[in-house]
Amino acid sequence: MTDTTSASAHADPAGSRAYAGVLAECRELIRTRACSALAKLRAALEEDIEARKLGALDPEEEKMLIELQVQLRAQGDELERSFASAFEHAFGALSKKKAASASTLYGGNHNGNIELSLVDDQEFSEALTVKGQANVLYGACESELKDLLPRIALMLGASSELEASDNPAGPEAVSEALKEACWSLTCPRPAKEMLFEMITRKLAPELNTIYRDVNQHLIVRRVLPRIRHGVKRGGVEKRRTPPRQRPPEVEADAADVLKQLLASGGGGAEGLAQAMGGAGAMGHFGGTPQANPGVMQMLTRLQQGESEVEFGDATFSVDATAAATMNVLHGLLDAGIGKNLGPVDNIVIDVVATLFDFIFDDARVPEAMKGLIGRMQLPVLKLALADHSFFSNRNHPARRLINAMAQSSSTWDGELNPDSSLYKAAEPLVLRIQNEACEDTSVFASCLDTFEAFLAEQEKLADQKAAALTSRLTAREQLEIARTVAEGAIAAHTADQDIPEAVRNFLAEHWLGVLTEAARSGGEDGGQWNERVTTMDDLVWSVRPKQGADERQRLVKILPKLLGGLKAGLETAKVDTAPREAFFAELVKLHAVAVRAGMATPSPATSSSTTPSVNPPQGANVEPAAKPVAAPPPPAPEPEADELDELQRGTWIELALDNGERRAVRLTWISPARTMYLFANRQGQRALALTRAELTRKFNSGEALLVDDEPLMDRLVADVLDDYKPAREGASR
Repeated sequence: MTDTTSASAHADPAGSRAYAGVLAECRELIRTRACSALAKLRAALEEDIEARKLGALDPEEEKMLIELQVQLRAQGDELERSFASAFEHAFGALSKKKAASASTLYGGNHNGNIELSLVDDQEFSEALTVKGQANVLYGACESELKDLLPRIALMLGASSELEASDNPAGPEAVSEALKEACWSLTCPRPAKEMLFEMITRKLAPELNTIYRDVNQHLIVRRVLPRIRHGVKRGGVEKRRTPPRQRPPEVEADAADVLKQLLASGGGGAEGLAQAMGGAGAMGHFGGTPQANPGVMQMLTRLQQGESEVEFGDATFSVDATAAATMNVLHGLLDAGIGKNLGPVDNIVIDVVATLFDFIFDDARVPEAMKGLIGRMQLPVLKLALADHSFFSNRNHPARRLINAMAQSSSTWDGELNPDSSLYKAAEPLVLRIQNEACEDTSVFASCLDTFEAFLAEQEKLADQKAAALTSRLTAREQLEIARTVAEGAIAAHTADQDIPEAVRNFLAEHWLGVLTEAARSGGEDGGQWNERVTTMDDLVWSVRPKQGADERQRLVKILPKLLGGLKAGLETAKVDTAPREAFFAELVKLHAVAVRAGMATPSPATSSSTTPSVNPPQGANVEPAAKPVAAPPPPAPEPEADELDELQRGTWIELALDNGERRAVRLTWISPARTMYLFANRQGQRALALTRAELTRKFNSGEALLVDDEPLMDRLVADVLDDYKPAREGASR
């Protein structure tokens, strides 16, 4: 279901200001009611902890519960205070995030050179914990949140649909505040996590009532009093990774090799026509060849587990367990299966056997997955005999299934074994293929759909786990970009030695934070940014020597506004009182010096200049000043394509670990300014955020490598046919 009352239709920047008071009312309603509920829950929490303590079998767990009980009794009031403060902060941060002019902030040319720190495991774990408890609250309040979200979006002036995680009044903000409240207690982290879970579960029903009352309050305040909901059409398309395409001439050449092999093996043009399934079959060579029915029946019986099968004048056997670790097709050739086949089918068996040789030798595919793929040797051989397009059609279901199994296992984090979820997903499909005839592509196509659906769901879950960090990383990036912009704004002043040192230090130590906050909250085109920059420029002008009465009068005139602007800016940056008062005291002295310096060198010719001219004494022997020679500008760096700009979500890379191991991780998120890259392993159990500079360093040092994304079967088919090419060319000479 989705809201069909478009909040964005009403949205505009002025609208968010108009609703600022109503938003504040909502914040206070949720904050006060939730704090009251937390106070009432304390007795119930005590009972739960006591019950768990009595039932604890582990002495360490009992000790932890006793400590939690003591801390809750001693610091219980701190829960409500910490929650109130944290919720107000989370509400404000999410409100500013949506209202901020992110496009202006990200629009600057920062060349991606913004340095961010890495995210440690503890921060990632805490983010997952908050996300998990927020989901609990979502489940309990879904109906009320469905109505609240478009109303909040309207009041924030959102020009696009507001994400549930960006709702400043939503469960994400409440969950973050609850975490901060629990973390305010001085007890072990497992105890805090337990308390967090208990509080969330008990608070959920009351929070739903709070949201219902907030909706009623907004209806009274005429904020979208009527909301119509309709069914959201469409759904998520089943994900299939498109095969990487070789250049057309390469594919055509590979096809040509096999065509000529089949033609030469089958007796010139007649053999080629038979292999092609008719003269008109020029797209995927092979069409529908007439496979030997006796051979197909014999292979089916071996595939389905018969230990020995007689065919012609020979007896054939295949060890089913050996197929997982060795190439059984060579055994069939050695046993004389070729005597009962035509030259074309002999070539097909030889090519398929060679393909499986390459698979068993590929170091990138784990042994456990090689075992599963190896168990499909006979079904794949039958399919290739019945349908020669197996070799040329990159979208052939059997090829794509083997590709998917190989690629997913090669990027598996850790050892792949029968207990791994990937193995458990693939093994039943292999058993199904073994137990069915598999003389056409339908079974492989069905198994491919099932396996790709599993992989898509696995990637979705991994992305969801990693997404718990993205809002924090985005906020951090915005802060770093804002700081870079602020540093650029003060750079000229802090480098100007004519400006008093006290002012230069003040700009670098305190006003930098003021400008950073202004850039983060409203961007470089925002009103607050312009006000703070104007205040800085006025400050710098005010301490320069004042030449003439006009400049002194201007100083007197702007002084009240200047001091007010300085105080307002320092307030937003939360600068302590002591350094603030010390600077203002120094500023009084600097203004006095500036006025006296101007009065000491009166000159009509220079009254408008900030730097008085000095005339040499009459008769002095003055040498002409040497004309400064400008240093040649440094050569402009050669522009080079940055490979990081070509990285896309879904790209796999290998990272070297400190212990020498290499792990495959998938790029799940790129920050808006491309200064931060978030990776997760296939299972979604690990996440790593790397800055652009750190990722570049890892690529340059070889610690990071792109995972070859060419499908296994595409590469092997081309390699096998290339091996046949010299023999063919030699024969032709």
